[in-house]
Amino acid sequence: MGKKWGISPQVALWMHRAIMLPKTLYVSVVCWPMVSRAEAKNLLQSLQGSYLRAAVESVKNTPIEAMEVALCLTPLALAVI
Repeated sequence: MGKKWGISPQVALWMHRAIMLPKTLYVSVVCWPMVSRAEAKNLLQSLQGSYLRAAVESVKNTPIEAMEVALCLTPLALAVI
């Protein structure tokens, strides 16, 4: 994503909410018995964090929780329950 090429941050966030989040939640429910709860939570949080960092062009050490609050996103740990 750049200033003159690629998708805009708004489109990236829409893709996160409309495509990536439902797919991730479906897979987490289907594969839940195979993975321990803590391991699944860490994996899902890491996946969401890397996608959000790419979408808003932040640095690697930006906390995922801060990006969720700033973007008004439900944490994956709460969305899975």
